[in-house]
Amino acid sequence: MVVGISFNVAKSVPFPDAVAANPYWRQTMIHFSIGTFLNYQDFDANRRDQVRMTNEILPKLERLTPRGAAYLNEANYMQPDWQWVFYGPNYGKLNLIKAKYDPSDVFYALGAVGSDRWAQRSDGRLCRISG
Repeated sequence: MVVGISFNVAKSVPFPDAVAANPYWRQTMIHFSIGTFLNYQDFDANRRDQVRMTNEILPKLERLTPRGAAYLNEANYMQPDWQWVFYGPNYGKLNLIKAKYDPSDVFYALGAVGSDRWAQRSDGRLCRISG
């Protein structure tokens, strides 16, 4: 499944450095979404499709669009370099803000700022990564 939506995100923003959005969005020519169809009867097939998306399809697109970006809510949850793809050069600054307002890492979401300090066990529980 392929969806292409063109829009003018490059339009000037009064204070582009004051927002968390990946600055590469400001250079976007087209918003392009791809996906696979959900199989309600075979979740293993869904997992295989997602692994194929991560390891085969997305790397080909990334070669065509170096330094591309993705929007967290429409992204690949298995994105290997998600810090850069979702947040770009803003990740470090956002991590400092998170540390200030959530020093205990109470708030967690997969792919959200600071989630790289946690690992999910096979039973679904989160464990803090030491170091």
